[in-house]
Amino acid sequence: MTSDKVDFARINPADPKAHELARDRAKEIWEAAKQLAQQLFGRPYPPAVKFLIRFSTPVILSKAKGRKVTAKEACVRLFKSPAEETGVLCYTFTKRQGYMFFDSDLLAITSIEIPPDNMVDDKKCAAVRQLVRSIHPNAWGDFKQELQNQEAVQRYSRRGLSRVDIRKILPPHIVRGVEEAFQNKSPFHYRHEGEKRNWTVEVKPGDDGILRGWFCSYFKGAAHGSEYILLNPHIASFMERD
Repeated sequence: MTSDKVDFARINPADPKAHELARDRAKEIWEAAKQLAQQLFGRPYPPAVKFLIRFSTPVILSKAKGRKVTAKEACVRLFKSPAEETGVLCYTFTKRQGYMFFDSDLLAITSIEIPPDNMVDDKKCAAVRQLVRSIHPNAWGDFKQELQNQEAVQRYSRRGLSRVDIRKILPPHIVRGVEEAFQNKSPFHYRHEGEKRNWTVEVKPGDDGILRGWFCSYFKGAAHGSEYILLNPHIASFMERD
C-alpha cells in the first residue's frame, strides 16, 4: 500500500469459491477505504471520500435515472447498506442513489485510490484559513485551536468549502434563535421539512463548555445528505456527505 492507493491481488472469477472470495474482497475494499479516509479526513469514514476504483476488465455500473456505464475505472463514493458491520458494499456516483457491487464487479477490482482532485491544494488551504476567521468568538474553541496545525488545515481542505448562508434557507425567526444561541451560549435545535429537502440546525454547549453548531441538509425520504459545521449564526461550511 502506498500513501494514497491500495492494490488487490487478482482473483479468478471461475473459482468454485468465487462468491465467498467476493465477500472477502468486499471486506478488504471497505477496510482499505477506511484507511484512506483516515488519511484524508482524520477519521475512517469512507462515504465522505470519492475514490478512484480500477477494474481488471470492463464492468457495467449503474448511474442515476437507469443509466449504465461500462468502464475499467470509476470515481465513486462507497458505503454499506443497510448497516456498516453487516451490510453489502455499495457505490454511488451521485448524492441520491446507490447500487450494490455484484460479485463479478468485486472480483474485478484491482485497486482503490485517492484521485488527484482530493489531494492537498494550496488555494483550498488558504480557503480553510479564511473560513476559520469567520468562526464566532463564542464557538468552536477546540476547532480553532486544531486548525492552527498545518496538517489539520490540509485535512479539512479536502472537505466541501463552499459557504452556506442559512438566512437564505431558514425562516427569519429561526435565524434569530440561532443568533441568540451563539450570543448566549445556549442550546437551540430546529428541524424543517421541505418539499424536496429536510434541514436541521443545532447549537449546543458540550460537556467541556465549548459551544458547537451544525447544519444538515437531507433529501426528503433519504437517510443521506450533507452535514456542515455552523461557523457562526449565519454561515456553515466544511461540508461532509453522510
